[in-house]
Amino acid sequence: MLSSAAFLAFVAVTSLSDVRLLKPLAGYLLLTVGSQTDIGSSTAFFVANGSVRPAPTPKLGTFRSIDWGRSPEEVLATACEGMVRREVRCHIERLTVDGELLQTYPKVPVAEFVEPDGRLTPGDMEGPARISSDGQLLALYANGRKPAFVAADTGQYISGMRVGHSEYAWSPTGHRLAYTRSPSGSDSVHDSQLFLLDFDSGSDRQLTYFPDKDHRRWWEFWLRPQMRPPLIAGLSWARRADVLLFFVIPDRGMYLWNPINAQLTELGNPKAKCWRRTQLSADAEQILYIAACRGPLSVLHQVDDVRVINVSSGDDQAVLSVGGDSTIVDADWWTE
Repeated sequence: MLSSAAFLAFVAVTSLSDVRLLKPLAGYLLLTVGSQTDIGSSTAFFVANGSVRPAPTPKLGTFRSIDWGRSPEEVLATACEGMVRREVRCHIERLTVDGELLQTYPKVPVAEFVEPDGRLTPGDMEGPARISSDGQLLALYANGRKPAFVAADTGQYISGMRVGHSEYAWSPTGHRLAYTRSPSGSDSVHDSQLFLLDFDSGSDRQLTYFPDKDHRRWWEFWLRPQMRPPLIAGLSWARRADVLLFFVIPDRGMYLWNPINAQLTELGNPKAKCWRRTQLSADAEQILYIAACRGPLSVLHQVDDVRVINVSSGDDQAVLSVGGDSTIVDADWWTE
């Protein structure tokens, strides 16, 4: 892992001026920061040892997203090429934190995948990429085979899941995968429940049964509420504790779930009223989330915060803020 001095050596970059560390943050944070005016333009940063520096840039294509690999010494960066939607090809690069390219998924350049029925589908893979706790498998999106499992060492396609899932998180042992999808089995991205896939037994069971709910957005107070199905997001599984974290839209409730005894606990409302990403620390004692409320009247220079909640005390504090034209797109937190 890089020393504090190595991190500090990278700080003098103009684009860092909008990123402010407010309090010390345990562990290592990967931060994807985008522009509110230049849609599609993003930059990745490391936050560690009390400082911020740019994360490594993909060797091919345009950066899209970044996640941790097997350790805080590796990252998984998605890069894409092409301008027209149907012509965009994406791949994932496994890089060291110093920018050395270790592997690509799939090996590039690749034109097509040959499907079991003989069809040819575009040969690309993209994040979010979640590596299993034992470092053997990657869960990611693969065109024509999405969602997919890929061998981390070889990049070999292993198997796919039902189409329609949207988020996934590995158990501490790497033998189970929590994921979200529409309970109807459709490709809908507007409703989802939590499911658990057990690789040892092969079972695939539904864990939550949230009902539809009357809802209206806070700035549309003059409209009648409408029934909306639940949408689960921000899925995170603590690396050293058998605890899952997620939040539900439109309820805006944040929940902890223990898959062993099926215990579901709703947390008190965080200080922020909306969030973009939630993550558990390795011991499940803290929750990191992006506080970013942007309605139709939002203006430039509105600040996004990264906040941390202490689960036992309920203490909720901002640890990092991004202002100016920038907005926090994603964050990936690693704690020991």
